[in-house]
Amino acid sequence: SRSPARVVLAVVAWALFACAPLIWMMLTSIKHPVDAFALPPRLVFDVTFDAYAQLWRDEGMGRYLLNSLIVATLATFIAVALAAPAGYALARIGGRWSAALLIIALLFRTMPRMAFVAPFYAIARATNLYDTHLILIVSLVAINQPFLVWMFHSFYRDMPRAIDEAAMMDGCSQAEAFWRVILPAGAPALVTGFLFAFLLSFHEFLLPATLAGTQAATAPVL
Repeated sequence: SRSPARVVLAVVAWALFACAPLIWMMLTSIKHPVDAFALPPRLVFDVTFDAYAQLWRDEGMGRYLLNSLIVATLATFIAVALAAPAGYALARIGGRWSAALLIIALLFRTMPRMAFVAPFYAIARATNLYDTHLILIVSLVAINQPFLVWMFHSFYRDMPRAIDEAAMMDGCSQAEAFWRVILPAGAPALVTGFLFAFLLSFHEFLLPATLAGTQAATAPVL
């Protein structure tokens, strides 16, 4: 009877330890500067929301947040729409060409983010797309593709080929079997891919900081 209680206490203690930086950050955000930087730290203080008011009123947080939502949502939809059929095709084709393409995608994924900044910046300047949503969406789609292709490839590879064959026996082509049968059956993979791509796009800092100025900059930049 003691063992479950000890486990619960251990989990609660670890959760408090893990959340301590977040709790401290939240408390700091509602302190006056004199209290926030006091040594030793003050646990009793006057609560103020001036920092939040300044962020939204003076810094224009709403516009930056809207830019993040627009860029992340569109980039995610496009990336998933391209990666899902690509992952399915690579899973079903197999062979050396499929393996080679997956390795190339993995190599692109492992490259440092700085390797993409200069080319995209040059493209943005040459096409007059600097500081626009479009260049951010295109760059984020390109960067997130390798990860999504690998994820969808792994999911569709584990799906039985009998599903495809049954659909084609009913008169579907390979493409129709994917859109009408495989894609709905793989809804969990689509949702997972969408969430991962959205979070990666929403929290991206380096590309928006380089490719956007005052009009299309996102929340992480602010």
